Amino acid sequence: MIRTKIKTPAPAGASPGKRRFSFSRAERRVMRRRKPIKVSLWAERHRWLKQSVISGPWSNKVTPQLIGGMDAAVLPYVRTVILCKSVQSGGTEAIHNVIGYSVDRAPGPVMYLFPDKNTAQENAKDRILPMIEDSPMLSRYVTGNPDDLAQLRIKLQHMVIYLAWAHSPTSMANKPCRYVVEDETDKYPPVASKTEADPCSLAEKRITTYRRAGKSKVFKLSTPSVESGEIWRAFTTEAQARFDYWVRCPVCGGYQLMGRFVHDPHGL
Repeated sequence: MIRTKIKTPAPAGASPGKRRFSFSRAERRVMRRRKPIKVSLWAERHRWLKQSVISGPWSNKVTPQLIGGMDAAVLPYVRTVILCKSVQSGGTEAIHNVIGYSVDRAPGPVMYLFPDKNTAQENAKDRILPMIEDSPMLSRYVTGNPDDLAQLRIKLQHMVIYLAWAHSPTSMANKPCRYVVEDETDKYPPVASKTEADPCSLAEKRITTYRRAGKSKVFKLSTPSVESGEIWRAFTTEAQARFDYWVRCPVCGGYQLMGRFVHDPHGL
């Protein structure tokens, strides 16, 4: 119980006194300021993996190359995060960690953009929904209504997660978002004409409202295909801060680039 003493002027004819009141447990929980925590530590406490060779709680020891990038991604001055990665290196799950952290710590509408509708549905069913339902922390935000856990629109108590695909501009329309995740950008369809905007530009228009308030973030991730591909173009032209993780080969002794995170602190 919290007791607060308030000195009030005494009514006419009465002696000065003090009044006491207390907050309920729910009120204290709402007003309590949560201690800050890094994304990598949050993931180890609250993420549980199913679609993984090593199933179970998230462990930073398995993918140490992702720690620095995840922790820096939520810094207030970072606006764009670019992840140029190799195949099956944990990059997508790292972005899921950042989104899961944001659901818990800095909520706002999220849009995931995938190359096609089937990929969007598969990721919602196999990755995004399990990330929420299997985490004791995130599952607290589930409404309890089965209709709110649809594969293309996940409605939580305090925010919405949208699933869109690059072939359909209408799937991105009329959805103001704080976070936009562009997954496998090099697999997006080519722009048909010069007058038509590319899928990344269309998705990034969704953050206009939150960008003006300085609260938006864009995540671009993909395995690079060619130098003219979206992820390599973004990496070479938008990067201002780079996180490279090199590991030593136990056989030849040489160092190999394991992961690369890029951050743009100035926005789009």
